[in-house]
Amino acid sequence: STENDRNDQESEKVPKALESLSSRSKPSPLPRATSSNTKLKNDNKCPIILNSFSDDRSFTETLHNNSNKDRLNQSDKYFTNNQKFDLTFKELEFAGRSSWRNAARCIGRINWSKIKLFDGRHCTTTKEMFDLLCEHLKYATNGGNIRSAITVFRQRVKEKHDMRIWNTQLINYAGYEISETDTIGDKSQVAFTKICEALGWKGKRTEFDALPLVLQVDGKKPDVYEIPPELALQVEIEHPKYIFKNLSF
Repeated sequence: STENDRNDQESEKVPKALESLSSRSKPSPLPRATSSNTKLKNDNKCPIILNSFSDDRSFTETLHNNSNKDRLNQSDKYFTNNQKFDLTFKELEFAGRSSWRNAARCIGRINWSKIKLFDGRHCTTTKEMFDLLCEHLKYATNGGNIRSAITVFRQRVKEKHDMRIWNTQLINYAGYEISETDTIGDKSQVAFTKICEALGWKGKRTEFDALPLVLQVDGKKPDVYEIPPELALQVEIEHPKYIFKNLSF
């Protein structure tokens, strides 16, 4: 059988419990960028890259430099032909930092200029995604001295499936139902824990089982990866007066 046939057969094996989530891997329509998004005179230019330039004073002051003009012309030509364009590393880094700087509700954004970018746009497999996410965790946790980091995979592409991380965050504790009223672990993760188990993962059914990463590319069946214990740093909560140990925190 062809590779597509094999992929179809694999998809059929995914339990019904996954159908609602696996259907979300289908891309929704892409928003169309229009020149009305920018007040700059270059109405025919790619609006996204113009906004990235105009959003920062240093970029605005040098907008008419030859190097910037060349970049704008290059991106405009590519965008006109393909309705998309690829940011350089520095442009993506600037975009990520600016996004965090402008996140008004984030109390940690004071460190926006120091966030480290892990560029995963080259990744084509879940294994490559997992390896890069491990690098992210290793850098960010930094032995307990937390550092800010962001990992970016390729942008949504028309008529192609997204690259997806099914987890709500990289590290979460599993949750297990032991009766209709009682649970072990994180109650909010009971449904996702069942999905992980349906995909073949088996937890130790303790209060603090770190959930695996569930990653998906090209609309195929998602893959499950255990997070190395040394990357999921944990501490016991203590108090000089009150005893927390009996509460299993």
